[in-house]
Order: sequence, then C-alpha cells, then structure tokens
Amino acid sequence: MGTPHVALLTQGLACTLFLVVMQMGETVRTAYQLLVDMTVISYFVPFLYLFATAWKHGQR
Repeated sequence: MGTPHVALLTQGLACTLFLVVMQMGETVRTAYQLLVDMTVISYFVPFLYLFATAWKHGQR
C-alpha cells in the first residue's frame, strides 16, 4: 500500500524507452557492449558516493 509503484513503473518505462532509442541502428554486438559499459558505470557510482563521503568526513 505504501510502495512507490507509480515512480517505479515510470522509471522502468523511461529506462526502457531510453535503451530502445539508444540502440536503434546499432548491431547486436555494439548494443551488448553498450549495455555492459552502462552496467560497469552504474556499479561504479555507489563507490563514488562511498569515497566522497569518506573524504568529506576525513576518514581513510
């Protein structure tokens, strides 16, 4: 009842449309490589937050 289902559905739709538009006219190999690159970047973002927070608070 208290879940943000509308926000989740909207984000899923936006991501799907973004991926479809981005891959139009690309080969399957290029599209796969693009998805792998985007996955690596999305895994790297939490580490940026982690190190930025540690730097802000002066911990090593």
